[in-house]
Amino acid sequence: MRIAILHQRLEWAEIEIQRLLTQQCHQVVLLPIESTNIDRLQQFEIVINRIYASVANSDYRDNLKTLHLLEEAERSGIRTINPLTTTRADYSKAFNYRLMVEHGVPTPETLTLQSPTDTESALRFAEGDYPVVLKRDMGGRAIDVELMTNPTVLHSRLLSHFENDNRATYGGDYILQRYHENLRNFDYRIAIIEGRFAYAYSRSLISNSAAERPWIGSLSRGSQRGDYTPSKVEIELAIRASNAIGATLNEVDMIYTEQGPIVIENNPTPTYFENADEQKLAYSIERLATGLNLSSADHVQ
Repeated sequence: MRIAILHQRLEWAEIEIQRLLTQQCHQVVLLPIESTNIDRLQQFEIVINRIYASVANSDYRDNLKTLHLLEEAERSGIRTINPLTTTRADYSKAFNYRLMVEHGVPTPETLTLQSPTDTESALRFAEGDYPVVLKRDMGGRAIDVELMTNPTVLHSRLLSHFENDNRATYGGDYILQRYHENLRNFDYRIAIIEGRFAYAYSRSLISNSAAERPWIGSLSRGSQRGDYTPSKVEIELAIRASNAIGATLNEVDMIYTEQGPIVIENNPTPTYFENADEQKLAYSIERLATGLNLSSADHVQ
């Protein structure tokens, strides 16, 4: 089978995915998003998208181009992993929020902010309910994820984002989310592949400053990974979240609150780390390549 792997700033994971699929006698080509067009993609039967949401941290235009290419690919009958709707949810936390709400998946209430004129709406949203969480709508690896503790800080940060940041490299929206108290000192990710549980792990919490208590889970920024065995309720919630965005492969971020587990984000283009994730990645690719529906007893920790 002819398989293309879309990438930007080639990382270990993309090279490893190519190696694993080539071992299964597939023809696998790495395609940089910068120089790829639909004519090139039409030479393949499957396109695996490895353009991370975090690419938007440096230049969100590559994410926009990816969405356009995936739309054209699906229109041409090419299978995409993940599908276009899933990638839209990956690249837009606001769109992801709407899908979670439509499917009854518990997740923090979210307000979309598109320009400085939305500052008053943001202040009304947060009034009497600080802290709130400010994020880029498109982005990842916990960049520009900030806890707003009062209206002065929120107003200042919004004006900075919309008026002073480099809008040429990130011209996207921002979002404001309700903050939910995590009852544990870690968050956790549950991987769902082909609609079934695959594996899970926890992440220790970090903060943006010494004055702030730890509340963010991010391996890229220094969280430590730990073993985690999710409950049946948590697995079912992760499956519901993955189904809501139409994901073939997804890692679901959750925290445990007084109301129980809630979904913070979906990560259908997860990061895999060399010297840590070889077994997990090999297992994931085997599941995708063979289409096997393995039971949870067969999962890899």
